[in-house]
Amino acid sequence: MFNEMDTTLMNSEVIVADTDYRAKKVLFVPDSIWGDLSGHRSSRYLVKAFNNVGVKVGVYAPKQGYTAEQALEFEDSFMYFEQTTYSYRHNIFSTNIEKEFLSIINSFKPDYVFYMGTIINKVTMDVCIKHGIKYSYLPLTTEYYCVKNFAGLDDGPCIQCIKSPISSPLKNTCLGPPKSNFFQYLKMILFLMKSKPRILNADKIIGYSDNQLSYLEKYGAANSRMLRMPIFFDPDTIKGIASSPGDYFVMAGQNITAKGWHIIPHIIKQTKNIKYKLIMRDEVQATKFIHDNDLAKYIERGLIEILLYLKTHREVLEVVAKSRGVLVPSYYATTGEFYLLEALGLGKPVVVFDAGIHGDIIKNEENGMISRVGDLTDFYQNIQKINNNDDLYRKLSNGARTLFDELLSFQKFKNSMSRYFS
Repeated sequence: MFNEMDTTLMNSEVIVADTDYRAKKVLFVPDSIWGDLSGHRSSRYLVKAFNNVGVKVGVYAPKQGYTAEQALEFEDSFMYFEQTTYSYRHNIFSTNIEKEFLSIINSFKPDYVFYMGTIINKVTMDVCIKHGIKYSYLPLTTEYYCVKNFAGLDDGPCIQCIKSPISSPLKNTCLGPPKSNFFQYLKMILFLMKSKPRILNADKIIGYSDNQLSYLEKYGAANSRMLRMPIFFDPDTIKGIASSPGDYFVMAGQNITAKGWHIIPHIIKQTKNIKYKLIMRDEVQATKFIHDNDLAKYIERGLIEILLYLKTHREVLEVVAKSRGVLVPSYYATTGEFYLLEALGLGKPVVVFDAGIHGDIIKNEENGMISRVGDLTDFYQNIQKINNNDDLYRKLSNGARTLFDELLSFQKFKNSMSRYFS
């Protein structure tokens, strides 16, 4: 249980709170907390972090994925308040949600409400604004201004909608032909209009990186309200996994444009005698990817191996741990990608574009390999360098682990608490 972990090592630092926050209360509102996906794990780790500085935590979240085993594990970590399952209609008709939320506020009496994740389902932010309840928000994607949830187009990062959130997605047909997707367009525009006051009225706007906060500032958020915190990732996730230099490069994650999957076939066809392991979710997706990109011959030659049906996250991590390097070609305004963090923690050289947090933290040929967005030639040359140079591999491996420690510094979390509660 989290409240028994006051001697837990977080990133090799003994947790000793510099200030007593036992009188403070936070009502945490994540997208979800029950389960094993990255969002669930990040949410539980934030609870752990607050517990370890003495903050009393309440969690207001849906019950999807709830199990008695998890509830028993967390029973003394936080007070749980079940949230009514979200429907997009709550953005218009929210009376029941408002009553539910205010009853929790009145009983728990938090100093702050801490929101994390998508903003579409955070309809209680409107209640906070209406009743003067202090709240903070940590966005995990760019859906607060992008109708596609991830601001990624084939030619690089898209920030047009920060300044023109209504006209740009229509002009660029981001949701497809306007006539066939008109109601979807109207629905997403409603969400964008709801998002802006929710962010701009937040007492604290949380970010993992300077890049992320700069996007929020362009959006209109006040710099004086911004607070940078370390990424909420539990290093125990990779505990006990042995890392060794393998002979292949691995790519995993959602098979979407924003994650950079569309460039992988180009990279594979440019590099020479490099092996790749591509982790995909299902056979239909994999078959389509192979067919559409004419990759069958690379599979026949043993240069590509498609991995399907990995049942646990640990199985994915073991594939990463035995790789030569990890490809992270996403190019939207990234936050704290767990896939990237896991690679760093396992000492794996990462190959990235300079988008989002990557540009803030990756130093080329020191702790990773970084290319300008869209420079595919440099990207595949970086893969070739790691593959051919053992000294570079070792240097990058050591640098990756050092960066991992810096990104997860608990001391930085403790330091941020005085500003958070100010």
